[in-house]
Amino acid sequence: VTRITEGEKMQKRFIADASHELRTPIASINGMSEILNREDFNDEKTAKEFIKQIDVEANRLEHIVKDLLLQSRLKENQVYLEKNIFNLRSFFEGLIYEKRMALHQNNIEVILTCPSDITVYADQFRLSQVFINLFNNAVNYAKNGKIMINCECWQNEWTITFSDNGKGIANDILPLISDRFFRGEAVPSREFGGSGLGLAISKSIIEAHGGTVEVESEFGQGTSFIIKLTQN
Repeated sequence: VTRITEGEKMQKRFIADASHELRTPIASINGMSEILNREDFNDEKTAKEFIKQIDVEANRLEHIVKDLLLQSRLKENQVYLEKNIFNLRSFFEGLIYEKRMALHQNNIEVILTCPSDITVYADQFRLSQVFINLFNNAVNYAKNGKIMINCECWQNEWTITFSDNGKGIANDILPLISDRFFRGEAVPSREFGGSGLGLAISKSIIEAHGGTVEVESEFGQGTSFIIKLTQN
């Protein structure tokens, strides 16, 4: 009975959170469309700006819906993980190369400490989703700073520590950052076009691998995500 009650509470919360999150871009699109469709509207410059913003909001809606579906499937263990063995250092070098422009523009140095012989058995695509999200967060909140990635392997356990020396996270916010849609001063916000689901999805992906995620942070000093994966 307790399990059913908790499930119902989570479902109601999920619907409320999703409705709240979807309402903002929908309201923006409706508002701008209403103005564009007025008979007396004749402002070409504003029209171009509104059309561009409608496109932005429509893309945001699409991302939110995709993230909602992925998060729901991950929670229900309905996502099939295509695991294979791959080199961890090469994996991170590829992600750093992919994010090179954003890192350069924000003057962020990446320090990768990962032995060249470490391999991991995981879903490479899903794992890249986790670390691209962490890269994006660090780019937004650790400008002119550093990202440190440290990889270790002991027997059948891999520990990956992804750290930055950015703004950090306040103690009262820290326990909440992986909640769906949660946004605080030092976590992703609409300013950067995020859905608010990035960290929640990342946590679910790691848990789907049978791993764990821990977060350590000091406000004003930086944040570390400690990810542990165990060979099943």
